[in-house]
Amino acid sequence: MDHIPELESDASVGPHMRDVIEFLSSASPIDSASAKRAYGVLRTNAFGFSTERGGEGAALFARVSLLSHSCKPNLQHVQVGQTN
Repeated sequence: MDHIPELESDASVGPHMRDVIEFLSSASPIDSASAKRAYGVLRTNAFGFSTERGGEGAALFARVSLLSHSCKPNLQHVQVGQTN
């Protein structure tokens, strides 16, 4: 699921999404529709992570993607303990 209509109407996401799609479409052989779908899937289904050196990112994990889920959140991620 990519939730493109919701992302396009979100004022905090729409401009970023358009910039990423424009970049991907101009810098690679990916067509605009595929770039939009990829953005939506990543934005909707990715898990964020951080490294010990302060790096941050988001990724899709194949095994986790097989879990049955609802688009309505029913849990919250909590980190216990000290982080650097």
